[in-house]
Amino acid sequence: MTSGLRETFERVLDAHNTVLAEQHAFDPYYGRRVVGDLGEVGLTDLGSQGRAGIWRGGDAGTTVWRLTFMQLRELMLASGLVSEAEIDEALALCEDPSFGFLSQITIGGWGRRPTRD
Repeated sequence: MTSGLRETFERVLDAHNTVLAEQHAFDPYYGRRVVGDLGEVGLTDLGSQGRAGIWRGGDAGTTVWRLTFMQLRELMLASGLVSEAEIDEALALCEDPSFGFLSQITIGGWGRRPTRD
């Protein structure tokens, strides 16, 4: 797999995140702040954990990306961040079992309400 294809996929993924952030108040970096937000509402014994995996073309994870890229195609094109050919390349990579990439990192956070004495 050439680095150019991987870079194209990353550009389409970045365009996807940008469109979601602009159109739907999506924040791909919120997980970094979740523990701080839990602390701000008064929780104690805070913690968090992230999980990621390696997804390969044709797997369930890349199927989700393929469908999302298709759904956001027009908005990504309108953003000017990617071309139609780049989106088509990313869609093809989502079906290519030789293509693997790091999934998004899913962050879970937790805390406890303070006990009243």
